[in-house]
Amino acid sequence: MNKHIPNQKHSLGALLTIALCSISLLFSGCSTTKSTGSWKNTEYPAYTPQKVLVIGITQNLTARKIFEEQLVKELQSRGTEAGMGSDFFPVSFTGTQQSEVQIQKKIDTLRKAGFDAVLISAVKSVDEKISYNTNPGTTYFYYGRFRRYYFTYQNIYYTPYYYEKYKVYHVESSLFDLKDRLENTTLIWTAGFDVSSPQNIQNSVHDYIKKLIAGMEKEKLIPRTNP
Repeated sequence: MNKHIPNQKHSLGALLTIALCSISLLFSGCSTTKSTGSWKNTEYPAYTPQKVLVIGITQNLTARKIFEEQLVKELQSRGTEAGMGSDFFPVSFTGTQQSEVQIQKKIDTLRKAGFDAVLISAVKSVDEKISYNTNPGTTYFYYGRFRRYYFTYQNIYYTPYYYEKYKVYHVESSLFDLKDRLENTTLIWTAGFDVSSPQNIQNSVHDYIKKLIAGMEKEKLIPRTNP
């Protein structure tokens, strides 16, 4: 069941206006990804894009290139033509705030280049979490007495790094249709993911794209690869 429902009507121009000004570090080394839900436009039950522009919103140019290249390859392997957003949204464009008029000109350029859809991914928010280095496999029944409970947890007072802080990136990927209207664009599908445990850019991108592609296949937005 689709759980990730947009709070308001989205437009590609408005999303890009916000996202291109973002200072979020998309995929800054995260290694685990969990789906938090998705939403699909019921007015487009059989939508399948033919040529998709992949855009990763981040100031980390290395992460952006890795993400866009890998996602383009995954789409192409399924018979969907795809291109990299960095070829159309270079640093000279993303490095400064753009008006909706300027962004609309970019959208017109994409249409002229044959793109009928845009798949854009951006960090919506970041939470800092804390994990506790407790004994694995311990059950609550083990703490039947205060003495045992205190004995188990007393090292919190003197053990360095008993608490481990980490960040959870709430990332959203959205697919917009470019075909139907001259000026407007339509949100077809959006999905949310939580990306956590900073480790390695390559691993984090691979894990995220795997979940993203699985979600698009489930909604029949792209074909599945041959078994």
